[in-house]
Amino acid sequence: MLAAEHAMTSWTRIRSNRGLAGYDIEEPHAALPEPEWPELTLARAIELAFRDRLIDTADHPVLRQLRGQI
Repeated sequence: MLAAEHAMTSWTRIRSNRGLAGYDIEEPHAALPEPEWPELTLARAIELAFRDRLIDTADHPVLRQLRGQI
């Protein structure tokens, strides 16, 4: 949680540390520019990310199969 909060305000690398059973937080040594975010709505970003793998209705074939209806 601390690493995620840190990443909200600066470039951050979160690396697993099995010895500590936790994570190491690293910042870059060089100054990085601010990211350039595309002009997308959340709905459009989800559509692009999941394409045809989005369950968008209660009658979706995957849900029907899980309910034993197929």
